[in-house]
Order: sequence, then structure tokens, then C-alpha cells
Amino acid sequence: MTRPSILVRVAGTPAIAFCLSMLYLFVMVNAIHGAMPWWIGVAAFGLTFRTLRALRTVRAYKLWMKDWQAMGSLEEPKAKARSRRRPLFSGVNLLLAFGLFAILFYIFVHQYPVSPVVLWGARLLLIYLLVGVPVVIVRRLRGRLRVKDSEKEVPVKWLLPRASSSPTLHDARRALPEYAARVLDQ
Repeated sequence: MTRPSILVRVAGTPAIAFCLSMLYLFVMVNAIHGAMPWWIGVAAFGLTFRTLRALRTVRAYKLWMKDWQAMGSLEEPKAKARSRRRPLFSGVNLLLAFGLFAILFYIFVHQYPVSPVVLWGARLLLIYLLVGVPVVIVRRLRGRLRVKDSEKEVPVKWLLPRASSSPTLHDARRALPEYAARVLDQ
């Protein structure tokens, strides 16, 4: 794995990624209110995803580097992190969507001028929340009802009988049928 660039490593640091995300949120809210041009808000929205990708890249690189360093030593490498992506309807995504929907709801309640694009975005967020919350609830309930793999497996699947000692050459020849003994004697 190649080392990420310096910009990716800086943006992928958790504290800096959080600060950048807050800055992007501030820019997007100001773009919605009309204090900034709309295209700056769209750019901030796109940069949010770049920052999240940098965060994932740095995390994956650090795990890989830890395994790489542990290869030559006697210690066991740590368990791999989950490589699969977070599902669309995860708790974190729903929390972010709810926060954005609350900001938009605040804007609507105080009757700020809003563009039709923001209205459609709010409608899509509401649909996302109405579909996502039940999906997460059902997943969590299924997870509680599911039997763990460690409980399913039996520690001993099969057991071999105790190994017996091998017979001596004399005992083996005596146990042979007569025709086999004649072949060996020839």
C-alpha cells in the first residue's frame, strides 16, 4: 500500500477532519441563507465527502502499516478492521440526516427565503429518515435475536479413537493370508 499524500494525511487526522466538517457545515448553512453564493455551498458539500474518504484512507493505511511492522517481529498482528463500508441506513448516517433536517426545519419555521432546491432536499431527507429509522430498528432487533456463531459451534466436532501401536513385522506376517505369505517368501 502506498503512503497517502501529505494533504490526505493532514485531512485524515480525526481532529482536523472534525474541524473541516464543521467549517463545511458553516459554509453550507451560509450558502442556504444567501450570505454566500450557492456554488460555494455545493463545493463545501463535495469537500465533506473528500474529507471522509481521507479519514478512511488514513485509518486503512495505519492498520496496514501496523500489520507490516508486526510481520518481522514475534508478536501477532492485530485483527483486521472491518473492510466493508458502513450501510446506507446506519445510526451515524441517520443522526447526521436528522441534524440536517432539524437545521432545515428551523429555517422553514422562521420563514427564511429558501430556494426550491433546498425544499426538494428537505423532502428527500424526510423520506430518507422515514425509511431509514425502521430499517435500523429492524436490524438491531434481528441482531439481538440472532444466535452468535460461537454459541452455534460445538467445541469438538468429532473424536478419533486412541492410536494403537503398530504390530511388529513378525506379527504382521503371521496375520497375512496363506497366499500373501507365499508371495512375500518368493
